[in-house]
Amino acid sequence: MLTKLMPQLFTWVEVHGASRNQAYNWNSFLVQDESDSVRALIDPLPLSADEIQQIDKLGGPTHLMLRGTKTISTLNVSR
Repeated sequence: MLTKLMPQLFTWVEVHGASRNQAYNWNSFLVQDESDSVRALIDPLPLSADEIQQIDKLGGPTHLMLRGTKTISTLNVSR
């Protein structure tokens, strides 16, 4: 489920490490610009059908951003 943190910022969470009793949240984000022309998914986790519908209602992603330890890669998404 997408959680709205701010008007143009949403997040969804997946729990990792629970099987080792070291559970921690892994977060992904959807960020929109104020004109709503850019909607970027940042380090996207797998999405449920409901999350996909929520993102589609917002207009769908236009960019995908993947962060590494020393780099950031951005891809344009065409539909």
